[in-house]
Amino acid sequence: MAEFRYTGVMPDKRRVTGYLEAKNKKVVKEKIDKITKQHGFTLHSIQRKYIYDYKVKNKNGEIVRGEQEAFSKMK
Repeated sequence: MAEFRYTGVMPDKRRVTGYLEAKNKKVVKEKIDKITKQHGFTLHSIQRKYIYDYKVKNKNGEIVRGEQEAFSKMK
């Protein structure tokens, strides 16, 4: 199952963030639709968590490769 993060705004301008697991984005949209109606907030975005590969040099100058799960490539 994939992990998703959603963000939205309540009518009083408070930010809402939540996390869900589902098979695909269509199922997540259905679940989030129920949540937004129940709690009365406006949905702004849905992001899927991906696995990103990275390559860095450690303090000894050796190259280290790895993977990290994240919702975006941003640092």
